[in-house]
Amino acid sequence: RVTVLFAITGAPQFYKRSLTNLINLRPSYAAEGHVLTQYALTTLKARKFALFYQNDAFGRGLLEASKVLLKQKEITEILDVPYDRNEERFESQAKRTIAFDPDVILFFSTALAARSFIEQMGIPFVQKKELLGNSDLGEVEFQAFIQEQSLPFKYVSVVPNPKTSDLQIAQEFRDAAQKNNVPLDTFSFESYIGVDILLHVLQRMKKPISRNEIIEALSAIKESDYKGLELSFDPQTRTLLHSLWMNTGVSQWEKIPVSTGSKKG
Repeated sequence: RVTVLFAITGAPQFYKRSLTNLINLRPSYAAEGHVLTQYALTTLKARKFALFYQNDAFGRGLLEASKVLLKQKEITEILDVPYDRNEERFESQAKRTIAFDPDVILFFSTALAARSFIEQMGIPFVQKKELLGNSDLGEVEFQAFIQEQSLPFKYVSVVPNPKTSDLQIAQEFRDAAQKNNVPLDTFSFESYIGVDILLHVLQRMKKPISRNEIIEALSAIKESDYKGLELSFDPQTRTLLHSLWMNTGVSQWEKIPVSTGSKKG
């Protein structure tokens, strides 16, 4: 009964055709899981995977997409490393991962859990591994930790680099953020994009405005260039954006379309 616009989550339960009062901006966690696994397979040439995931709808949404792709590619050396929400210590998970000695560790987790898991495995061990994480790991504090420890950590983002992207929407965001003392991080940028799109739609409506009209207007967006972003409403997933960006440590993040099987772009 409630209208929900641009929730900052990719949990699978929000990506259903039947949720007609909901509009997503970002791709789902399933898309993130697929992109991360594809990157590990094709770019990193990994064949031995440890999958560290939160054992709920959040983590399993990422995990299941990863497992589907690994099965398709006939990868069999896989270690599942689940943890419960609010779990703080990961001694058993760390010991199992060290003993398994993976090529790559995929983090389908919160930033707090990821940091604790890394610390308990030990920085010297982790520094020798390929590390890939979902969009939640773009948190400023976690990225500062990664840089302090000189870890080879890459993560997927639902927006381009807010600090360096030359898209019009990114330039407008930086101007607004600097004026209002807002940090230039991916979560602030994602929030800005959602509100900017909403205002763009509202300004073209006659008052009084109903929530049904808002949903209809957003649902009508098809193959549109919005300030450099490619938007197109998909009724199956109720999503507008169909790309992710991989932060590999360079200023220009790699754009990866996800609407047709996550092919590189």
